[in-house]
Amino acid sequence: MSRSRPSINIVVALSDDQGWGEVGFRGHTHLPTPGLDRMAAHGLRFERFYSGAPICSAARAALLTGRSPHRTGVTSQGQPLRLQEQTLATALQKAGYATGHFGKWHLDGVHGFGDVQGVPVIANHSHNPGAFGFQTWLSNFGVFDLNPVLGRMEGVDAYPGEPCAILVRKAIEFMEESVKQRQPFFASVWFSNPHLPWIPQARFAQPFRNVTRCRDYRNLTACKVKGEGRKGGPYYQRDCDCFPREMADHYGELVALDKSIDGLRRGLRRLGLENDTLVWFSSDNGPEPKRLRPFPSAGGLAGTKKTLLEGGIRVPAIVEWPGKIEPRITWHPACAMDIFPTIAELVGLPEASMLQPQDGVSLVPLFKREIGPRTKPIPFAYFNQHQFGNGWAIIDNNFKLVRWSSSWARRTYGRPAAKPVKARSARDERPKSQAQLRSEQLLNRQTALFDVVADSEERENLIGRWDDPEVAAALVRLEGALDLFALSMNASQHGLDYPDQRIWAQPPIGVWCELECYGPFTAQITELTRRTSPRYHGFECGVFLNQTEHPTMKDIEGDGSSASASGPTTCETKLSRCLNEWPWRNLHNKWSYASGLDV
Repeated sequence: MSRSRPSINIVVALSDDQGWGEVGFRGHTHLPTPGLDRMAAHGLRFERFYSGAPICSAARAALLTGRSPHRTGVTSQGQPLRLQEQTLATALQKAGYATGHFGKWHLDGVHGFGDVQGVPVIANHSHNPGAFGFQTWLSNFGVFDLNPVLGRMEGVDAYPGEPCAILVRKAIEFMEESVKQRQPFFASVWFSNPHLPWIPQARFAQPFRNVTRCRDYRNLTACKVKGEGRKGGPYYQRDCDCFPREMADHYGELVALDKSIDGLRRGLRRLGLENDTLVWFSSDNGPEPKRLRPFPSAGGLAGTKKTLLEGGIRVPAIVEWPGKIEPRITWHPACAMDIFPTIAELVGLPEASMLQPQDGVSLVPLFKREIGPRTKPIPFAYFNQHQFGNGWAIIDNNFKLVRWSSSWARRTYGRPAAKPVKARSARDERPKSQAQLRSEQLLNRQTALFDVVADSEERENLIGRWDDPEVAAALVRLEGALDLFALSMNASQHGLDYPDQRIWAQPPIGVWCELECYGPFTAQITELTRRTSPRYHGFECGVFLNQTEHPTMKDIEGDGSSASASGPTTCETKLSRCLNEWPWRNLHNKWSYASGLDV
């Protein structure tokens, strides 16, 4: 790509834990989303858009870098993005853009505690948004609700009101200033809605209070049926007209989000920028695993957040650019890692602006017409010993291969094996074919193959259909692609993607109260949160530090190998040095099945 003068403004809006089915345009029976519906009607609506990961921080790292988050050091929630990564914001800043981040950050390794799981990002933490290319930022590292306390370069403050509306208002002010300066802009607006806990303004939740009343069914229990499908677990009648009272609050947060998306689009029109601005909306990952909902947030897809099933990684997504993108619905598989290469092509960024290897592709050709099958598979990895969805996955158009990494993850991914096309007689004495032997071997090795277009609920493991030529070819193709991805990712985890082929030490992962850089702000943050947070219950750092043993990894150190090196960081924990983020990186990757290959 050659450098050209930028002429397009870019807005990337991200919701938090919004399920694929939580939009009006997909036929939700109770949840109106007129703002997103209008955006979908005027833009390119993706039916198969995938997050970069089934968890928050990792998904955000993938979006900013165009790379699988495991390459970047962000393998799960609340882990810091390596300063050595090259981000979309940095590339656009170098190309002459004004860059601004508004909302949730969660890429600095900082955690909350108790009832308050988010406090302001501060300027003297080494991994604030400014370190990754955002010249202007107004951010909280985690979850924030009404009257949020947010941080910026100049300090921290409370902002009374509904959080989505506040972020959009501040983002539009940033856009107005950019216009005055005759500068194109990149605005990243990352909402906290509808992440738990659900605390909307009453005016947004009130319309749904009456929906909790049961009419055709006596109560929620009466809707429940046991033993049919889904491994014999409970499910709800499709016409159930009851749901838990908390769902009114959940829907209230989604309505507030939708209203703010509409306000963002109106703001662009008011500034006369709608035809010069690409707006990309999606969710960071699938919905919270509230399995007893009669109206599933994933829209009938299998799985939820923290799993590699479709419900955990397939998310609502729309990209709008009036006059440049043909409004329509597409089933072309795309992902968050495509955002960086797509914008790079539109703006004319140099190849060197993106760290290699890249896991996304440019979607610019798709903006005008359908382009046929995707040419690059979409890879996933999610490992967290405290979660239930550990494993690998790779998507190649209709097919998805999943490998899970522990016997207890079978409850998440294990499915009945499909029958062969031609049943083999029990009296057939002919030796089994290599394809049949391979199928039996994989079925015993925690592996599944799904056709996610024909079987979006991922009910049937196609590895059992070993005599179907299309299935057999897909299995060979995806196994090879996943093995190559595992090899490549292993090199990335050793720092081999970086010019000095080292991994700089990261700031420690810990609760903000433990971090020395937060010391000057502790009293102010505590007082602001006490005054404004509806969830404030004993929010005291001193109590936390004296009474709580929080798992911060502060006793783990790097292994001292040549692959690690000190890097710039300014935020240390009390009683702890900065630590290398991959103390386990010399362990073998035992999930590759390539013959004789140790990755």
